[in-house]
Amino acid sequence: LERATARPEGEAVRLNRLGELRVQQGRPGEAAGLFEQALAANPELPGPTFNLAVLAEEAGDEARAVELYERAIARAPKHYQAQFNLGRLYGRRGDAGRQRALWEAAIESNPDFVRGYYYLAKLLMDEGRELARAEELARTGIARDVTGQGGPLGWFVLADLLNRRGRTAEAQEAAAKGRALQGR
Repeated sequence: LERATARPEGEAVRLNRLGELRVQQGRPGEAAGLFEQALAANPELPGPTFNLAVLAEEAGDEARAVELYERAIARAPKHYQAQFNLGRLYGRRGDAGRQRALWEAAIESNPDFVRGYYYLAKLLMDEGRELARAEELARTGIARDVTGQGGPLGWFVLADLLNRRGRTAEAQEAAAKGRALQGR
């Protein structure tokens, strides 16, 4: 990647990829510099902006993370990961309405984003609203997670929802399926 970034064509994409590699290597400072270089080469590329937002969030700079996630979404309106992460930050700030809108957008942007279904279902459940819709969201996420890579969360959210709706036997079955996935 270092050799490839020396070539002029596609420089921004390669710089971003090299930055992602530096993150995986535990070198966030170098990564941030590479993401900044990628943006200098192509300011419209959403990937480096998203990656800088993640680094800002991990460093505890929530205000900068929010600004960068917003910018990434402006550049790529269907960037479901930025929508999800930004929604989580708005939730921490107590803005459940904005959180919900962003999580709705995330699953609309990527209908296979199972974690988005689970978190949105839990948000609705925690608000005590739209429990039928929350159940539908949890079930949709579970149905789309054919390999079980989303882990047990969907089943546990579903179990909680069913329990709250007085469907104890179904809740126990869902919890058992979640525990079976947890054991994997």
